[in-house]
Formats: sequence, C-alpha cells, structure tokens
Amino acid sequence: MKKQFRFHHVGVDKYGKRYYNRIDDKEEDCMFDSPVLKKLPSRSVILETDLCGDVDDVGAIAILCADLKKYGNRLLGISVNVNGPKEAASTDSILSFCGMQSVPFCVWDGELLPEGNNGTYLDYLSSRLPKERSDSLKSTDPVTFYRSVLSGAEDSSVTLISIGFFCNMYKAFSAMPDLFAKKIDTAIVMAGAFDKPGYKEYNIVRMPVYARKFIEEYPGRIVFLASEIGDRVLTDLNSRSASENNIVVEAYRIYTKGSLKRPSWDLLTVDFAFEGENEFYRLSEPGTVTVDNDSICSFTPSPDGKHARVLLNRSIDETGRYITDKLLECI
Repeated sequence: MKKQFRFHHVGVDKYGKRYYNRIDDKEEDCMFDSPVLKKLPSRSVILETDLCGDVDDVGAIAILCADLKKYGNRLLGISVNVNGPKEAASTDSILSFCGMQSVPFCVWDGELLPEGNNGTYLDYLSSRLPKERSDSLKSTDPVTFYRSVLSGAEDSSVTLISIGFFCNMYKAFSAMPDLFAKKIDTAIVMAGAFDKPGYKEYNIVRMPVYARKFIEEYPGRIVFLASEIGDRVLTDLNSRSASENNIVVEAYRIYTKGSLKRPSWDLLTVDFAFEGENEFYRLSEPGTVTVDNDSICSFTPSPDGKHARVLLNRSIDETGRYITDKLLECI
C-alpha cells in the first residue's frame, strides 16, 4: 500500500508568496511512493546525459554534484548517450570543478544524431580537465558499463536519472532486463510533452525507437519531467556574469552567446530526484505514457500505472528564482 498526496493548504514562503503544500497522507493503492534521494543516503545514482547540445546539462551536473555531497548518495557512474571525442572529458571536467572524484563512464557507440554533436561549449570544457584526470579517463560501451555498475549494487537501490536520450539505457536494458529490474528502483527522466498537442519533444524524437521501446518495455517506475515544465522556467546566471574561472558560467556564456539565460529542463529533473515532492513539485496521479510512431507522447491516468508526471506547485518565475539560486549556491 502506497501513499497518495493532496495539495490544498496554502502556505507562505520567505518571499511572501503563496503556494500549495501537501496537507494529508491518504492510504490508497498507488504505485508511486517516489524515492527521495535526500532521505535515502544509502541509495545510489546513475546519470544519463546528452552533453552535446543545450547547456542545461552542465547546470544539472553541477546540482547533481552538490546534492550528492550534501545528502551522502553515491554516484555509480555517468552514461553519455551521444558519441564524440570530447563528451566524457567535458563531463569529467564539471565533476572536477565541483570537487568530485572521477567515476566510470560510458559513451554511446551507435549512430550519430541527425544533426551531429554541436555542443559549442565542449571544446572549452574538455580543455579544462586537469591533465592527470585526462590521462586516466576511460569509457566503455553501454552494456559493459551497466553490467559493471549494477552488478555490485544492492537490489532496488539505484535511482536512474536521465537528462538525455534513451539509447544507452535501452541497449543495456534489452541485453540484461533482469539485472535492470532487480537493481534499479525508479527512473526519473526529462522527456516527453503532454500539454503541447502535436509537439515532438527533443529527447524522444531525435532517437525515437530507443525511447519508445524503453518506455514500453521497462517494468519499473518512470517519473517524467516533461518539456512544458522546464520550457519557461529560466536559469539566469547574470548575477555571476563577471565570474572568472567558473566553468559552469563560462559554458552558459558560450552557449547563450552572452545572455546567460536558458530553460531549466535538466536542472529541475535532477533537483526533483533529490528533493521529491515539496513546495515546488508534486507528482501527478499514476498512469501510462505511450509514444506513437510520430514521436508524440500521451499520458493516460490509471490507478495501477507505472508512470507519473512531475508538476509544479509554484509559478514559473518563483520556480526560476529557486532553481537559479540553487545552482548559484553550487558553483
């Protein structure tokens, strides 16, 4: 028996703004008692990232590092679900900047994206990786990576956070579905669009077969933070515009051509994984997500569904201030 929550009570935050808060715990048959990493320090994390295009992956990895250290969770490894010579080094450069040890990496070994890898900040980030880490950096293929990092994990002890494509996850899952089901408790993914009719969300449409198959076949819980949730929530780093030697700020500066503002899809996904339901986030009712042959996603509520959506309790502006402040505290 799991708990479902209702949000009716109006609270007031430090800005004097009103928000909806959770006021009661009602026992119901519900598949979702989503793990909150900050309350489960023994739980481990695997990150999936497409560090190649938009810069929000950079901010999300910085938040990931800060929360791992703050709450005591262990990072088992990072799976880079695009292929290229600089992605792993760029990712490890962020870990190094954030004071984290290097971890096992894998890099996608399949087809290139249709548009190629166009991360304008990759040259900069990879150049900032200390030589001793660069010399020892190695990566493996997805199946080898997942078999290695999952085999030693406790059962149902791993949260999989995905802020990119589904190719590495599906390739590994299809090769060893029992190991995935045994070790991974929940996948929290930035993917899909449910309130934008006809919209083909990037993480789905660029590699649609892998996304569709993973969502259909993975037997565990999947929590979706959809495109429309992060679209208008802006991360704004202009208060750090004069920062020197801050690789996160510089990556944002390069990608945004100086505006230092970007949507916060990936940052919110990582933040929800650690913070769970609170004054900013709540979960939808359970249901089932489907991806059609045109890469259009839909969500059908169902009491025994294995999927749920992250929804916002606060306004777009308030959530933007919150996630910006959190990133600034990390860097």
